[in-house]
Amino acid sequence: MTQPGGKCPATEKGPADAVFEFEPWGTLRGREAVLERVREAETGYPAMQHHILNMYFEVTGDRARGYGYMWFLAVQHAERPDDHFAMGGPYAWSYRRGADGWRLTEQRLGVSWTRGQDESMVPQR
Repeated sequence: MTQPGGKCPATEKGPADAVFEFEPWGTLRGREAVLERVREAETGYPAMQHHILNMYFEVTGDRARGYGYMWFLAVQHAERPDDHFAMGGPYAWSYRRGADGWRLTEQRLGVSWTRGQDESMVPQR
């Protein structure tokens, strides 16, 4: 999820060969491809919040797995903030530790539920 100014800390610090899988988009490979797609998708929303809840991590040596649940809420029209789109689903992350610290290597996000019609999401390529 990008922050104001187009920053996406988790992705920007990930390895160049990181993998991101999101059910509506399929699998994206490489840090730059992930950053480009996320920024592109988020331009359609004048306001949004992205919450990650109930996180749990398992660390085994230089590898780790993480799990959480996403709740996303987006305002689609600035003049109608009550007309929004929401979705939620499970996250799964893989990390590896190297000389430069822990890096996110894989992220999977599923969609378990939606509310409203998403008018702003850029269509799948």
